[in-house]
Amino acid sequence: MLKIHSVKFTLGQLIELGLSKYKARAYYALCGYDVLKAIDITKASGVPQSKIYDIMAELMFDGMVEETAIKSHKAWKAVPLSMILDKRIKVLEDLKRSVS
Repeated sequence: MLKIHSVKFTLGQLIELGLSKYKARAYYALCGYDVLKAIDITKASGVPQSKIYDIMAELMFDGMVEETAIKSHKAWKAVPLSMILDKRIKVLEDLKRSVS
């Protein structure tokens, strides 16, 4: 599990965006790597192993991670935060236009 990416935002900023502490920690940890299995996300983030699959399912539902596989094991990769923010900004702009 070799860290390969530098992360240019903080955990606090993810929490300010509305992520729970566990979701923020899992996403933040995953952003430093291409792809990680559940056990590796648990080790890198400190999210309890008993919660990691639920947290990853929530992040997938939110469009923040994509599921993949490593040697037939479930694994995930982070969607770039810039793409997530662009989508959220568009949703907010559309909502603003519809209520104006």
